[in-house]
Amino acid sequence: MDSVLPEFEHTYSLKPHWQQKYVDELGCTITDDKVMHFPKEIVDGTLYFTEISPDVSVVVIDVVLQKEMRFTRLKSEEEFWIIYYDLSDNFNSHVVNDVKHRIGYTSKLGFGIVDSQISSSYEAKVGDRAYSLRLFIKKDAVKAFLKRKRLKRGLRIF
Repeated sequence: MDSVLPEFEHTYSLKPHWQQKYVDELGCTITDDKVMHFPKEIVDGTLYFTEISPDVSVVVIDVVLQKEMRFTRLKSEEEFWIIYYDLSDNFNSHVVNDVKHRIGYTSKLGFGIVDSQISSSYEAKVGDRAYSLRLFIKKDAVKAFLKRKRLKRGLRIF
């Protein structure tokens, strides 16, 4: 990874408390624990977060980076899957385990699943629109769903 690029480290959670670091360190404002507005000199756009249930949350990001920055998601204390679909106008980079993946609307890797227990970084180009949908699903909920399906079909999963 480019070590010169300014970096913002954060975590995700199924609950809205993870957003506070954006307020404290980037100067974002948040409405109703759901809509995050970035300072326009850093990022032009918003992030929308909502809890669907205790096991599922959603993040929608619609931004244009105004300054170069790497957003590094650190390992979460909670165990959940991050399922993302990137519809950005151009290519962005998602770095997982030091491997850089090109993502975006026209890339071959616009969809991915990442473990919340593994850190990853996201890099968008200044001036390009980045649009992403991220679904957080608790691992225990996925296991319970698969077990129910296994019982209905008589499959052996676990």
